[in-house]
Amino acid sequence: MIKIDYKIETKLIKRLLENENITKIKKRKLSHKLIFKKQEFADIYFFSGNLQKDDEKKLYKAKRIVVNSNRIKNKLIEKFDFDKTKIEVIYPSVSIKNFEEKQKNEFFEKYQISNEHKIIFFTAKDFKKSGIKEFIELIKKINYKYTKFIIAGTKRQISNLKLLNSKYDFGNKVIYLEDFGNIDLLFYICDIFVLPTQQKSFATSILKAMYYKSAVFIPRTNSASEVVDIFATMNRYDDGSTPFKIDALLGRNEDLILIKNDNFNVAKEFNLSNNYSKVMAILQNV
Repeated sequence: MIKIDYKIETKLIKRLLENENITKIKKRKLSHKLIFKKQEFADIYFFSGNLQKDDEKKLYKAKRIVVNSNRIKNKLIEKFDFDKTKIEVIYPSVSIKNFEEKQKNEFFEKYQISNEHKIIFFTAKDFKKSGIKEFIELIKKINYKYTKFIIAGTKRQISNLKLLNSKYDFGNKVIYLEDFGNIDLLFYICDIFVLPTQQKSFATSILKAMYYKSAVFIPRTNSASEVVDIFATMNRYDDGSTPFKIDALLGRNEDLILIKNDNFNVAKEFNLSNNYSKVMAILQNV
C-alpha cells in the first residue's frame, strides 16, 4: 500500500485516492501525541503553498516529494539541501469543457461583438492582487481598433469596478460580467488572457487559457511563467511593454494563431490523465 499526504486536495489527488493501492496518511490526533504513538509519514508528499511548521518533518521523511513548479523545487533544495532527484515537478492538472462554435456565435450576438473583434479577457478570485488595476491601465493603452475587453467576477467585484471606472470613457469597449455561470466559455472565446498578478503561486487559469488556445501574459514572478514563452512573460505585474506587445500581436493574426496553437500543445501535456500517469511512474520507483 502506497501512502500519500498533501496540503491541498486537487483533482489529481482525488483521482489517485480512487486507486485501491493508494491511501492517505491519517491526520495525527492529540491523543496519539499524548500516548507517544509513532507518527506515520507518506511515501509521497504533495507539497504546495507556503512552508509551515509541520511541513519540515513530512518533507524529510517522504521518499519522494511532488511540487507544482520548479520555483518551489529549487527553494526546497536550497533550504533543506535535498537531492534534486527526491523532488518531482508536476504542473497543475488542467480540465476543460467541450464547446461548439455556435456557442461562441451566440455569445457574440448577445453582446454585440463582430467577428472582426479580438477578445482580451481578465478574471480572478482576488481582483486586487491579481492585477485588475494594471489590466485597466492596459485597456487605456491598447490602440488596436477591433478589440473587446471582458472582465468577469462576482457581483460585488464588478459593481466596485464599474464605480471606479466611471471616470473613464470606455464606451462599449468593455464587457462586465457578474457571476457569469460558465467561465470556461469565456476562456474558449477569448484570444488573449492577461493576468498581471502580484501573487507567486501557480496561476492555473493560465494553463486553462492556453488549453483553450489563447495567447497569455503573466509576470515572471508567478510560477505559471515556467510554461509560457519569453514573449508572453512580463518583467513585472506592471510591465509597461505589455500593451505594446499585445497591440503588435493583435495586428499580426498569423502570429496570434501560431502562439495559440503552441500554447495548446504545451497545455495538453498537463491534462489529468497525463499527470496521473506521471505520478504512477514515480510510484513504481518508491
